[in-house]
Amino acid sequence: MLDFVLELLTCLLLAGCTIFGILYLRRWWKDGESDRRHEMTKVALGRGHVDHEAGRDMRAHARANLGFAGVPDSEAGDVLLGVPSLNPEKEGSWETNQPILTTSRIMQLTEDGPVDLELLELMANGYVLLVKGSKVFLLKRYNLTARQERYLQEQRQDAADRHDGVIEDFLGKPWTIKMATGDTFTPDVGPAHSTIQVLSTHPRLGEEGFLTVLPPEVMDGEPHNYYDLEAVADDGNVLVAFYCKGGWTCMIGRLLKPEEVQEIHS
Repeated sequence: MLDFVLELLTCLLLAGCTIFGILYLRRWWKDGESDRRHEMTKVALGRGHVDHEAGRDMRAHARANLGFAGVPDSEAGDVLLGVPSLNPEKEGSWETNQPILTTSRIMQLTEDGPVDLELLELMANGYVLLVKGSKVFLLKRYNLTARQERYLQEQRQDAADRHDGVIEDFLGKPWTIKMATGDTFTPDVGPAHSTIQVLSTHPRLGEEGFLTVLPPEVMDGEPHNYYDLEAVADDGNVLVAFYCKGGWTCMIGRLLKPEEVQEIHS
């Protein structure tokens, strides 16, 4: 009889331990579930870039692009050193230390997918650095008359309709269009737009001598729809122009050499 009681107590003890163990393991698994999901998510996100700030603050992405091109990690108010002249033969008349007036992100929507550009506007009136992938352009704004704006628009549309990528005559020379972006239609979604977004501005913007080439309507930090074109002339000059908020912004300049880009620092 005593042996039976001992065996019964042993069975009950083992059963209790088993049940306790199962409950403990279940609680341990549940408590660790969020951590495991977090780790699994990190592994999944590690396969591609996910920008949690999309549509709001693109500074981190912008700085990554600038770093890839060799341009320093900078924001408006910082000073860039070693900025080359638009006309190297007149280097002595150019101030190589240039404060940054505004920084902007441009998102071009093309048939091959989105293309990111960074626009660094310099204190030298009308001058900008445009970063596109590993290329850096130094450009100066060209003020267009209303008639020239209409002509540029007509020539851009004519070139697009003819599919020859040529503007026959603008500012006294022919231009070959390398890229023209605007609305991109996606089935079941509709048209999407290329955008420009001002990321940072110099604290003294608006005071005398602190003038921006950008439309004042885009200074609110929000993305704004626009369309643009990039063209080159036979003499190597580059024309970059975009239409936003009722008018054209036209800039002409040159592609910087790799060694020139490497000289730029902050």
